[in-house]
Amino acid sequence: MDITKKDVGKLVLLPIKESWGPGKILKIEKGFAFIRFRDCEDAMAKKYPVTGNILIKAPGQTDAALDELIAKKIRKKRELSVPLRLLDFNQALEIFKSRYPQAFTDLVYRGGPSEGGQYALEHLAREFHSAFGDGQLRNMVENHSLRVIADRAQAILNDQDLIYRGEIKCFKELLNNETESLLYFKALSNVLGPVEVNEGTMKPYFEMVNASSIQGFAKWPNATFFPFLARPDSHMLLKPQVAKDFATMMGHGLLYEHHPNWRTYSALMEMSAGYLVLLKPLGARDYLDVFSFMMVIYNGATQKASVQQ
Repeated sequence: MDITKKDVGKLVLLPIKESWGPGKILKIEKGFAFIRFRDCEDAMAKKYPVTGNILIKAPGQTDAALDELIAKKIRKKRELSVPLRLLDFNQALEIFKSRYPQAFTDLVYRGGPSEGGQYALEHLAREFHSAFGDGQLRNMVENHSLRVIADRAQAILNDQDLIYRGEIKCFKELLNNETESLLYFKALSNVLGPVEVNEGTMKPYFEMVNASSIQGFAKWPNATFFPFLARPDSHMLLKPQVAKDFATMMGHGLLYEHHPNWRTYSALMEMSAGYLVLLKPLGARDYLDVFSFMMVIYNGATQKASVQQ
């Protein structure tokens, strides 16, 4: 489509990147349109020529997430990843111990109320157990105690820094929609009981997440956040960029797909289980520790270079 200054603020689609969702035209400069796509993970504005592009006009011209963007506020820099380092386990462990010399027993790693870190992560798991554990969630769902569920879930979301603002916004929309909230927490309660995490229990849960009418909710962090906190002995949080880069660096096949699904989650859990076995002699106890290990390796082994857009 041809883009003119009158199109600034309008929504478009990029057919070859359906997973990016709609994009908002932020500005036009020197023959190029700068567009921010809602579901693109790097959160940067993309540049396209105003003529000769393959963009098409979006059928709908409103979007809750994109409508919050201010057209004039375009990031002047974008981050380009330097090629990822390939690591073996000993090299990854060296990165982890450069930060925490005593590994998972390190006092700095364990932290405390004032330090945050692993203490904060474990506090979230304790908070979930206090709010929903020991069958409380299932009883609330059966009794349609949706206001109690929403209030307790909201408190946990307010305390965390694992999922981003856009994802939190979608979660809050779900909590304010009684029909969607009931469907989600009923599906969640069904995956928290069984000891074994398998396709039979997880596939219906992912199908419910993907079928949600809450725009933008069907993302990996939203799908895996509460299972991770509820059952850190059995479930893992999937943050796409972290999981994909870690798997690449360590030579694993993540089988990544954009939408929540059993195939990708099964590959994540198989990879995570292997690291839990390797890390237990160093003091790791559950997937909270494995997730922290992955985060440290991801942050320590990836480098970023800033260039002018």
